[in-house]
Amino acid sequence: MFVSDKELESQRICKIIKGKNTNRSVLIFHHAGGNSASYSRIVKPLTDYANLVLVDLPGRLNDSETIHLGQFLLNLKEEIKELLDDPVIIFGHSMGAVTGFEFALHLIDQGMAVEKLQLVLSGYRAPYLEFKVKGKKISQISAEEFNAYFGESPLIPEEIKKHKDFFDYFMKILRRDLHFLETYQYQKSPPVPLNSFLFIPMKDSLAPKKDQLLWSNIFLEPPKVKYFDGDHFYLFEKPGPFVDKLIDITKNT
Repeated sequence: MFVSDKELESQRICKIIKGKNTNRSVLIFHHAGGNSASYSRIVKPLTDYANLVLVDLPGRLNDSETIHLGQFLLNLKEEIKELLDDPVIIFGHSMGAVTGFEFALHLIDQGMAVEKLQLVLSGYRAPYLEFKVKGKKISQISAEEFNAYFGESPLIPEEIKKHKDFFDYFMKILRRDLHFLETYQYQKSPPVPLNSFLFIPMKDSLAPKKDQLLWSNIFLEPPKVKYFDGDHFYLFEKPGPFVDKLIDITKNT
């Protein structure tokens, strides 16, 4: 079957932007309901210091596509295999903290030296804590209640709320992503000997600071903690301090 270049590109799960310094790479894992395009502008300065890999979870173009984590990790590793001989910095925000964390574990399981990995986790509770919305499981919330709850959230951009078709499409993707978080099961293992950082927004209304700090139970050495002003999406509200710190980690990798 013939597949056009455009169709092949649409099937890829990441976009690789070559940097001025190509001996290290930064991977960006997006939040629930988001996509790589959400981050492309604010993280562009990183290309002065590293290759930039913007990762998309399945279902960004097809709202019925299911996330199969194991296959996703295998596919992503295959797509970026030419970058894995050099150091890698993995950044994940919110749901991206989970997928980025799992990709780091996958790389270690596949033989990558932990010394070549840095993991930056942002705005998410420790992975062994139960995920709920309004104290309920996603499967217990009707579509109407789900849409009404997030429709009132200041964290959902107004431009999405103003267009019903776009809002309904976005809600399907968000609900599916949150269902993934609800059903995700952290496989308990010995403490991970990985250099890690926590980026914690001081006013996070979705993930309490105390729950984010519990990531320290996962690693052999406690993560280095950096606090930022703002709510859950601090990195979009005031991208400067976030980008500066991520550049600093990248330069020292």
